[in-house]
Amino acid sequence: MKLKIFVLLLLLATPSIISAQKIGQIKDKAQQNTSESGGSRFNNSSGDFASNLFANIFVELIDIVVGSIWISPEERAYLQERRIEKREQGLLNPKFGLDIDLNYGGIPNDYHSLRPRARAHIGIFSTDIRYSSLIEKRLDGLDIYNTLDWQVLQIAWVNVPQFTFRTGFGIMYEYDTNLSYPEFTGSFDIYFNQQKIRFAPEFRYARGFTSEFGNVVPRSEINAELSYALLMKPHFKIYGGINALYARYYQSVNIWTVGAGLKLRVH
Repeated sequence: MKLKIFVLLLLLATPSIISAQKIGQIKDKAQQNTSESGGSRFNNSSGDFASNLFANIFVELIDIVVGSIWISPEERAYLQERRIEKREQGLLNPKFGLDIDLNYGGIPNDYHSLRPRARAHIGIFSTDIRYSSLIEKRLDGLDIYNTLDWQVLQIAWVNVPQFTFRTGFGIMYEYDTNLSYPEFTGSFDIYFNQQKIRFAPEFRYARGFTSEFGNVVPRSEINAELSYALLMKPHFKIYGGINALYARYYQSVNIWTVGAGLKLRVH
């Protein structure tokens, strides 16, 4: 009888043991690409990437400032007054804002994902930073795979209270290999029922480039949130909801998660 019970427990545990290899597979792929990857060592050539990036941002801002010089004071005052009126009427988003997200996702008895995140914006420009942690329970303890995803610059091409569309570029930094990769994003914020309901799909794509070993895609990701306003104040909102994520690491390891989260919005 004891033998039968032991065999039954072993059979029930087998799928969990077999599936509990996702993070190990990701780390193996990451290590394989360490010497041949198109990613940059965080302390070395990534500095050049960041320098060029900030230089481009600076040039764009200078163009905007220079362009505004040719507007007369009367025209500038009129445009500013119109913007204020539209914001008061709810036709434009607030000029300044900060979003803080606390998201959890996972598969029960398999792996878990924690994704705290913050985005600050001024007008149509924003910067977004996310810490992504995949946690998997193994027989000998926990296996963890972490990345820091910084969207250095995002631009909201459509930026109205009912609908926002933004694209951005930045860096995915992988802690296990100490490598960083260029990452590109596209995302939507769609609001319903006077901004009480929010639907937010997002696409992320990190890619390195090499001359000898071909292209490296450490991660491509699609995620989405559906949330409801738990608190709505003139300058402060809290949303709570559900989320889903699909990510493919190194073009071979698939991760699926579902979960819940909170969003705090200050503006």
